[in-house]
Amino acid sequence: MTPSKLLSLKVVLATAILMTALFAWFLVRAEAWSSPPFLPLLVLCELPLIFSLLYVSRGQPVRSAQGAGIAFASACIFSLSVPLQYFGTVMAIWDNDKIYVNLVALKHLFPYLMACSVVLAIAAFPAGRGLRRAFYAGAGVATVYAFLAIFLASISSVPGSAARKEQQTWIVPSNVIVPAMRSMTACLIRHHFAHSHQGFPRSLADIGDDWNCDRGLLQPGSIKDYWIFYTPVEGDGTRVTDFRLIAVPTETGGKNARLSGDPIMSDARGIIFAYNQWSYRQAASNVFSAPQSSDFGLARVSFLKAKIRAFVQAHPPGIAPASLNDAVDEEILRTFRVIDPQGKSENAGEGANPYAIRYAPSRPDDATQGFSIAFTCMHYGKTCIRSYFLDTDGSIHATPEPRQATPDDPEMDPCEQRECRNDPIWPILNQPTEWRRTEAKLLYTIYTTDWL
Repeated sequence: MTPSKLLSLKVVLATAILMTALFAWFLVRAEAWSSPPFLPLLVLCELPLIFSLLYVSRGQPVRSAQGAGIAFASACIFSLSVPLQYFGTVMAIWDNDKIYVNLVALKHLFPYLMACSVVLAIAAFPAGRGLRRAFYAGAGVATVYAFLAIFLASISSVPGSAARKEQQTWIVPSNVIVPAMRSMTACLIRHHFAHSHQGFPRSLADIGDDWNCDRGLLQPGSIKDYWIFYTPVEGDGTRVTDFRLIAVPTETGGKNARLSGDPIMSDARGIIFAYNQWSYRQAASNVFSAPQSSDFGLARVSFLKAKIRAFVQAHPPGIAPASLNDAVDEEILRTFRVIDPQGKSENAGEGANPYAIRYAPSRPDDATQGFSIAFTCMHYGKTCIRSYFLDTDGSIHATPEPRQATPDDPEMDPCEQRECRNDPIWPILNQPTEWRRTEAKLLYTIYTTDWL
């Protein structure tokens, strides 16, 4: 075999090794298919090609012929299996081509694998001229190994891996990331509220079993297509007085609502923020908002405030109603969880309202004729974190701690009510970079891949 043809065979073998690695990668991650761990499958797939390349590179005619025989047989057997695998892939993604992304990638890879196999067989066959016995010996060994590898791959498939991957496939990241961030944020704030002298933890690994947190969310890679970064913020140098919790998506998402897209972040204020349109990378039009975090409670604050103001204007000399029943229609109020000033439940609430509402009109001898309403989060860490207090002057105070808000709490953050660009903790210029997304994707892949 001439040096040029030998070099061509080496190049094709090296290409085949890379293509086989891609094949093993997508096969392990293929939705709805059971599969072995990645490294054992990679070894089974790559072993004959690596031996073939080593034999061909030694420069000995007999070894080169044996290596060429191994490459030829491996290429022929794989090319014969490609149509069956392609058909199985097409049937598996028949109605789920937008969901089974790894199977779709595998389907698109098969034509290249087929072409690579054919080229490898054509490049390897001439190397056996004059040494056919050594060539066929290598081909025979490769044939036996191929059937042995298929058997070993089948018996080493991880039990339940197909069901697990199928279940993960149907999880919509955009639906689970905000509740997950809310749960983790509430866990940190609740423990700090009860043990303020300890401060916040220096890492998520420091969260103890007695913190009453969802341990599943604290595991690396537990949230599909997101990686969680936690950064402690020291106050006086000895205690951690604040934190930055940010969930960086590993995929851009774009217009596909099933995929993740925008970073989600929180801090000790208990507000769950998002950088809107970050997935489109349009920095000039990016806006900052609090998605699905407190709007449920704020909507009721604004609604009741307007209803009471209307009652006051309609009943001179501007006396606030003695009860919310006097200002709000009974059918609407039935969806609220209202507590009277003595702590008794006026209405348990038939809806999914996560807030207990305490309405307190001013005393008859009070010249201000005002009122106050406390909106206390009852499903702390599940559907809400922050509680609110509507004061007589119309100002709204808020607290992230698991208690009733009071007039002494800070006024509600402006970015909590509307989109903004100038949050003091999360300025738009500090949004995650593409490198942070790459880092998140790398870490997520490492921790979610079944390697061994």
